[in-house]
Amino acid sequence: CLLATLAACGPSRLAVSYRIPDPLLVALPLTVGLRLPPAFTAYVQKELINDSQVEISLGATHTDALRRVAERLFVRAVIFEDAPPPDAGPLPVLEPSLLDYVYVFPAKGSDFYSVTIPYKVTLFGPDNAELGTWEYAGYGSVPSRRTGRSKGMLLASAAAIRDASANFAAHLPD
Repeated sequence: CLLATLAACGPSRLAVSYRIPDPLLVALPLTVGLRLPPAFTAYVQKELINDSQVEISLGATHTDALRRVAERLFVRAVIFEDAPPPDAGPLPVLEPSLLDYVYVFPAKGSDFYSVTIPYKVTLFGPDNAELGTWEYAGYGSVPSRRTGRSKGMLLASAAAIRDASANFAAHLPD
């Protein structure tokens, strides 16, 4: 397994780096805020394997993907970390969070690296009252053949982020 192999070499860090293609969307006639807190933008999955730390950095890639989708999904997306800028006026705010990061490595009977990343989005009103939540997920899988262990993990993670981005846009609640 990738983590056991990486852990054998001491603390290991993997950074998922991928830019989703430009989304082809017709913008909804809405102005929304997109709150991207540090827990989302700097997300790192940490695993302890054989007494060694393995870190998989997802924050920059899924932040860029969601930002790019939001900027095309809505007429205007006001993106911020904590509170909307004063000149934004009252607006509904979407706040994503990563719920989990599930990975499967090639094993007997499977020739794929697979990653599933479920997300939750919370919708806040202009008064910052929570109005609702919804969940969406992304799934990525790549064949293990001619793919190194680190590369297989990174490619499957990137595919999961791309899939999650498409699901965010396609399954926006009414």
